[in-house]
Amino acid sequence: MNQNRLTHSSTFRLSAVFAGTSLMTGLLLFALTYWQTKVFETNRISTFIATEGSSLFQVGKASSSLPAMR
Repeated sequence: MNQNRLTHSSTFRLSAVFAGTSLMTGLLLFALTYWQTKVFETNRISTFIATEGSSLFQVGKASSSLPAMR
C-alpha cells in the first residue's frame, strides 16, 4: 500500500481522531488540575499570611502594654 493511499484510508483517519482526542483530553485534564491547584495554593498561602500577620499584631499589641524590660 503506498503512502498516499494509506493516509486516505478510514482506518488511518479514525486512529488519528482517537489520538487527537486522547491528546486533547490529557491536555485538558492537566490544565484543569493545574488551575485548581493554583487557586487552592493561592488561597492557602493568603490565609496563612493573614493568620500570621494577625498573630504578630496581637503579640505586638500585648507587648506594648507590658512595662519595658531593662
